[in-house]
Amino acid sequence: MNFNLTSEPWIPVLAEADSGLGRREVSLLELFESAERIRDLALSPLERVAVMRLLVCITQAALQGPEDHEDWRRCLAKIKPEVSAYLQKWAPRFDLFGPFPFLQVKNLEGKADTRCAKLDIRLASGNNHTLFDHQDPEKPRRLEPKQLALNLLTYQCFSAGGLISLAKWGSEPTGTNRSSTQAPCAEGTPLLTILRGKNLSETIHYNLVPKKIVEKYLDPLGQEFGVPVWEIDPPATRSEAIHKLSRSYLGRLVPLSRAILIQEDCTHCILANGVEYPKLPEGIESLATVMATDATKKGKETWQYLRLTPEKHPWRDLGAVLALGQVGRLGSPWTLYNAKFLDLDPQSTVDLWVGGIIADRSKYLDVGEWVFAVPVALFVEGALEKYSRGVEYADLTQANLRDAVRAYCSELNIESAGPNRNAKLRYWSQLDQEYPLLIHIASYQSDIGKWENVCNQAAFSSLRESCFAQTPRQILALAKAQRVLSVLVSKKWKKAQPQGARQ
Repeated sequence: MNFNLTSEPWIPVLAEADSGLGRREVSLLELFESAERIRDLALSPLERVAVMRLLVCITQAALQGPEDHEDWRRCLAKIKPEVSAYLQKWAPRFDLFGPFPFLQVKNLEGKADTRCAKLDIRLASGNNHTLFDHQDPEKPRRLEPKQLALNLLTYQCFSAGGLISLAKWGSEPTGTNRSSTQAPCAEGTPLLTILRGKNLSETIHYNLVPKKIVEKYLDPLGQEFGVPVWEIDPPATRSEAIHKLSRSYLGRLVPLSRAILIQEDCTHCILANGVEYPKLPEGIESLATVMATDATKKGKETWQYLRLTPEKHPWRDLGAVLALGQVGRLGSPWTLYNAKFLDLDPQSTVDLWVGGIIADRSKYLDVGEWVFAVPVALFVEGALEKYSRGVEYADLTQANLRDAVRAYCSELNIESAGPNRNAKLRYWSQLDQEYPLLIHIASYQSDIGKWENVCNQAAFSSLRESCFAQTPRQILALAKAQRVLSVLVSKKWKKAQPQGARQ
């Protein structure tokens, strides 16, 4: 049985509107051949990240670069011919069932008792939630090779920690116990970022990280640009694989975080621990924003990824993501480095995709994605400062709202936790619909007072909707809470706002 990813259609894409082709599936060779006529990938959030990492990894391996930002500017025209030649050269390593099975371990020995459905986190298998999947989990599913390819690639990037089977990789066991760690894209549930162009060719080009940038931040860690997993002769043991793959940029882009061998019946596989990749601060995820925490460890600053959280819309963290002056080991994603060199009209916009997974140890809890149409003018440092002040004002106003709700509850001698939770939810729900105004104000240097008014109105309406006013006591308590909010809105912001910040 054969299924070669270079020639078999398996990646769902959306063609340009005027092509009349709509949604279809393409092979790797066809994708790069027609990338200018493909609008976007037609994938779920996690599949999008995994496939984009594969496309970027193939492109950078084929180009052996780009070397720096000047080389990046010139390399767009070279991508198609260089990648085509590269894929033809390495085609045997992209076969799902060949002598060198793609992203698998050929000499893996163990019980093939794990169902292939486990590789798809949307399906009911193991710890996966069953909310959107009603097929009998006791009945093995036979998945199509094209779906298995997507699942395998995504699982290697996003597999959560937890218990896992033991197996033998050649003569060496895959571990001494059944515990496993999170794959690179699941560590710390990071908010991942991808720049999108007007077609897939541009999107791939935008997200190529220049070699000099990679080496600048990895050399001090004893790591390198490296080569992809498929260019390495299959390691005889797990320890050999870890030595070769875990400490390089290309080796991390398409990880081998689990040792897997899919059986030809496409229903079961062997699944065990694979390569363990370095965690922060030794290992850095190129699509994530890295932030310093308030805590220290042995006198040293500690870092964490900007996280995807269910209760917080990412527009509130956009200032940190877009701080391009801080692209590096600590700061914005490496994938945004090229944003400083985009030859675009200042009045135009660029799409910024953000998303990721929320996992609790071995359980997947949620998946999210958002697309921001970001004006090029927002990448200017002064505009980002204004945007961050707008987010700060929204946070301060939410704190004012919290104090006003407490005043209401104190007047009635009741607990404030419930009303505060309700008011906070209503407040941010309103601002989640209004944040494009802040982006516009910051980008085109408009009066930030319009945004302040939106925040204040959201706070007052949330206060009214969260605090009952049906009895005389409740009416008096709400009136007092409104007076408290009015005073706090004027006092706290004047204290926090730098001089001249409203211009």
